[in-house]
Amino acid sequence: MEKQIHLMQHILELSETMDEGMTHIHSQLKAGKQDETVYLFEDFVQAFASIENAIETVDDEFKNDEVDEKTKDVKKNIEAVVQLYEMKDYDKIVENMESGLFPNLNEWRSQLETAFQPHTMN
Repeated sequence: MEKQIHLMQHILELSETMDEGMTHIHSQLKAGKQDETVYLFEDFVQAFASIENAIETVDDEFKNDEVDEKTKDVKKNIEAVVQLYEMKDYDKIVENMESGLFPNLNEWRSQLETAFQPHTMN
């Protein structure tokens, strides 16, 4: 049980860091510093993959269907942004972030907090 609680705490912390990173990536793109965002987005993708893998190891009693659904939604948005990066279509990346990735990322984090915080609060 303690391992599960520790894992959920790390998931919540990393998801917050991801949110901050995505905000920074977005501002860099809007400022025309596209090249600087490529590696930052790669880090974001790796962080998401780490959380996705960690969520799979969390006992079902601690998560809900919404966590799984929102994880899938964020993953789809990430895949779309990766394709846009490959095409170097930075305007569409910003558009996708604003209309898809940010809203889904916020909903995903909200679902993680709803599912995990009751178990991680002392």
